[in-house]
Amino acid sequence: ELFKSEMELDVNDLSTESNLKAVPYEVMALAVNGFMLVYAFSIETIYAMFLKDNFGFGHTTLSALFAMNGVLVGLMQLLVMKHIVGKL
Repeated sequence: ELFKSEMELDVNDLSTESNLKAVPYEVMALAVNGFMLVYAFSIETIYAMFLKDNFGFGHTTLSALFAMNGVLVGLMQLLVMKHIVGKL
């Protein structure tokens, strides 16, 4: 009888609103960050397959495209993000 009462769940404990309030902000930020990282890496793979299948880009062209993208993202973080964060 004691074991059974510990396993029963209250319907109020399952509401989404109460569960979200119980999760600390830092944990939610880490979960969202993890989702965004997985999404970003998966979209790059799909993007490469899309360019290869639809435009016939080879490994050299895709490598150059991703290298250029990396340089532009780095410059964006170096030059633009500093000003945006400074205004916050």
